Amino acid sequence: MWSPHLMPKPNDWGSLVDVVGYCFLNLGTKYQPPLELSQWLQQGSKPIYLGFGSMPLDDEKKVTAIILDALRETGQRGIISRGWGDLGSFSEVPADVFILEDCPHDWLFPRCTAVVHHGGAGTTAAGLIAGCPTTVVPFFGDQFFWGEIVHARGVGPAPIRVTELTTEALSNAIRFMLDPEVKSRSLELAIAIGNEDGVAAAVDSFHRHLPSELPLTPPPAPVEEERLDLLQLLSRYLEKCCLPFNS
Repeated sequence: MWSPHLMPKPNDWGSLVDVVGYCFLNLGTKYQPPLELSQWLQQGSKPIYLGFGSMPLDDEKKVTAIILDALRETGQRGIISRGWGDLGSFSEVPADVFILEDCPHDWLFPRCTAVVHHGGAGTTAAGLIAGCPTTVVPFFGDQFFWGEIVHARGVGPAPIRVTELTTEALSNAIRFMLDPEVKSRSLELAIAIGNEDGVAAAVDSFHRHLPSELPLTPPPAPVEEERLDLLQLLSRYLEKCCLPFNS
């Protein structure tokens, strides 16, 4: 399920398929941030979020160095989500960087100016509803698709494959996201997504596609002339599975 404002239903999809919108869990409503995070957020401008969730990294120190260099080149504060790839592994953390262990995206992203992530469907949705310009660094699967859709919608740069991530590429992506026009498009999309009700639309779609009449009771199965008892069935099964070379 995704927002039709991000990608409308394709014309060649049949009438039984609906694009209903996102369904959000809103976990942030009960989240209590650690004092250290709250204080850091209040100490400066909105940061850029950078994290790859559960994606593994071949060289987390190299990727961390790329992130730090790109933040330095663009003059931005950054929140680095450690994730399963163990980002942020270095001895001294710069004052304008915060290393995050875990935090609901729907609480954090509205407090960020832009997001850089792997392009999972849920993370992409969380960034867009927060009005954040988005850079997707895909690893596999549908992450490439969402990266291209975000770019086509004008709310993020072209996706950067994780194998092609460099300081220059990430710096250029950050500059793209900081463009006021990109931010404006992101906010417009966020408003459109926020006006949707994916849960209600999904329930409505489910009910509309139910058959108008309940199916008739299926006819009884034909009576076999000779019914095999349970022992015979078990014997045949064992013979077939356990004695493959039996002639």
